[in-house]
Amino acid sequence: MNDSRKDSATFHAAVQADACYISQVLASGFESPLPRYSLLFHYSLSFSMASWAEWLEVAKRDLAAAQNDAQAGFYSHACFNCQQAVEKALKALMLLKKGRLEKTHSLRELAEKAGVIVETRDLISDLDADYTATRYFDAAGTPPSKLYDERKFKSRFAAATKTLELVEEWTKS
Repeated sequence: MNDSRKDSATFHAAVQADACYISQVLASGFESPLPRYSLLFHYSLSFSMASWAEWLEVAKRDLAAAQNDAQAGFYSHACFNCQQAVEKALKALMLLKKGRLEKTHSLRELAEKAGVIVETRDLISDLDADYTATRYFDAAGTPPSKLYDERKFKSRFAAATKTLELVEEWTKS
């Protein structure tokens, strides 16, 4: 293996190891002497180097987390996880088809760039707004917990599930 490929592989392994450590540190509530954004930058860098299959696996986990949140009655969190599942699935598809990621949270933009907007337009239309409306009081003028209910969750979950099924089909063809 030439030096540049060896260095790249070493860097990739180090960043992935750091990302695992960083996520454990952040999850434990440990206060780092480094700024949080610095830790998250390293974590996001490792995600950008992940394979399309790893992105799709994380998307499936987000969908499972959505179910768990809904069972606990946390519908805004559940809808956010549905949005995240679709975002990550579309990023997986984009990585597979284009060999690169887009730095956006817009489902419409991701679907357009992955070449699947026609097939997904109706599925992603409501989910796209959930990136902010599920988390920020000022996004919809009301607390997210009052904006989301079981009915909205079921609709979002069905759309996210169908989108992930389509993405899985497209990754096999």
